[in-house]
Amino acid sequence: MRGLLNRMLRWHIVLRLDRPVDMGILDSHLEKLLEKDLFRLYQATYPDAQYPHIRNAFDAAARLWHEVGNRIAEKRGFEYPHETEQRMLAFIHNLGDLK
Repeated sequence: MRGLLNRMLRWHIVLRLDRPVDMGILDSHLEKLLEKDLFRLYQATYPDAQYPHIRNAFDAAARLWHEVGNRIAEKRGFEYPHETEQRMLAFIHNLGDLK
């Protein structure tokens, strides 16, 4: 999932700036190229090994995907799949609730 999330963030940056950009080695320039609120959300996708923190990191990744995915879809004239996203999130949260 991390690779797809990073790829989407790169697309967002290129579309927002309307030009190719140097992302640096291993996307090391992400912090200076991404909006501050999105970068903070991106940082929240890196948890420690505690289960509640992993779940919070997943939720942050889902919010980031939703936010940036909508921006990319709007910029490129696509419809964001909100219904599919909601079904997927409900399924994953139901899995997390099973104990």
